[in-house]
Amino acid sequence: MGGRINFPSQIALLALLIVALFLVINYSSFASDHIQYTPDIPTASDAHLTSTGSGHGGGLKEVQIAKHLHFLYNIGDHEQKVYSQNGEDGVLQYLFANMGTKDKYYVEFGVWDGSECNTRFLWEHNGWDGLLMDGSAKAFDTRVIHNHFINESNIVSLFQKYNVPIKFDLLSVDLDSSDYWVSRAIFMGGYRPRVFIIEMNRNFDVDEAFTVSRTKLLWTEPAALFGVSPLGAAYLCNKFGYTLVYLDKQVVNGFCISRAALVDMIYAKTGFTVTEEEISHYLPPWSYVYRRVAPIAVDSLVKFKTEVQSLSEWKRIGENGEID
Repeated sequence: MGGRINFPSQIALLALLIVALFLVINYSSFASDHIQYTPDIPTASDAHLTSTGSGHGGGLKEVQIAKHLHFLYNIGDHEQKVYSQNGEDGVLQYLFANMGTKDKYYVEFGVWDGSECNTRFLWEHNGWDGLLMDGSAKAFDTRVIHNHFINESNIVSLFQKYNVPIKFDLLSVDLDSSDYWVSRAIFMGGYRPRVFIIEMNRNFDVDEAFTVSRTKLLWTEPAALFGVSPLGAAYLCNKFGYTLVYLDKQVVNGFCISRAALVDMIYAKTGFTVTEEEISHYLPPWSYVYRRVAPIAVDSLVKFKTEVQSLSEWKRIGENGEID
C-alpha cells in the first residue's frame, strides 16, 4: 500500500507545472512587445532624488513614488460612458479616486444643455459644483448654463465675473475651434486646475503639432478645420506645468494633470518631497500616451490629409507650447 503511486496527484502536479510554464512564456512575450513603453523611472542609484521622510532610504522613496503614480499607466481600462460623450465619466472617477479632490469645483464650457458632458456625473453623484458655459443653450436640469460666445479675449474676465478660484479641481474645454487659444489664455491668466481636459482634432499624426489660427473661431467648412492636434495639446500643457497623460480611445479628448498636483499627492501619501521636474521621470511618455485604438474612416482621413491639412489656417506649435 505504501508504495502505490498516486496517479491523480501526479497528474495535478504536472498540470500546475504546464500552467506555470505557459504564464512565464507569455509574460516574457508581453514584456518584449511593450518594452518601448517602459516609463523612464529613476533607479535607486540616482542620487538627485532627496528623501525627506524620516528613516526612509532613497530606494524606498523611488519605489513609493512609482507605486503611487502607477495608476497613470492603465487609465484606459477605466473608460466608462454614463453621461459623457465617450468614456470620460469613468476616467474622471478613476483619476480623482487616486488623486483625491480639493474643492470639487469644475469649469466646463461647450456643454450644450448639459445632458451629455464631462461634469454631469460629478454633479449628480459626487457632490461637485461649478461653472457651466455655452453659446446659447439652457440646462435640461437645475444647473445654470451661462450663455457666452467664448474666446481668448473674454475668457479670463468671465472667470473673474463668476468667481472661479485660481486653483480648482477640473477644467473641461470643448469649443470645436479655438481650444488652444482659449486654454492658453486661461493659463496665462494664472488659473491652475488640477485636471484639464481639452478636445482635439484626431486627424493629426503622433508627431504633428498644430492649431487653427486665431482667426478661425467657428467650426464651419471644411468640417475638419478645427481645434488642436494631440501633440500640440501636449506641448501647450507642458508649457504650463501639465503632462498629457491620457488620450481617450476615440482620440477626442486629452487628459492633462498638473505636475504640482502630483507633487502634493506624493507628499500627502508618502511624506516624500519631489520637484515637478523630478516627478516627470515617472509619468507616461508620449509614445505610450498616443496609441490610437478606434479607427478613423479612411475617406475622411484621406480628405483631411489631401484637402484640409495644407490650408494656411493651420499654425505649427513648437515644443515650447507657442506658435512657431
